[in-house]
Amino acid sequence: MIKDTGEHVIPENMKITNELLIEHVARYPFASEYVYGLVLDFASGTGYGTHILAKKGKGCVDKVVGIDLDWKAVNYARGNY
Repeated sequence: MIKDTGEHVIPENMKITNELLIEHVARYPFASEYVYGLVLDFASGTGYGTHILAKKGKGCVDKVVGIDLDWKAVNYARGNY
């Protein structure tokens, strides 16, 4: 489990009405309309956005890779997505 310090968005720890969560989560379905091939998600954090891109990538996405410097966030993403 990753500690919620406010640095990363952890969807299951936030209320659905949280404006930060709504803003962050809205970006990925929008972006998924425009991605194709190999998709690199830099500063992927907890991985929820990388997961959305992989699932909604319009069939044109070959692979989605999330990259983050925080190894705890990477481990969280691996375990949850």
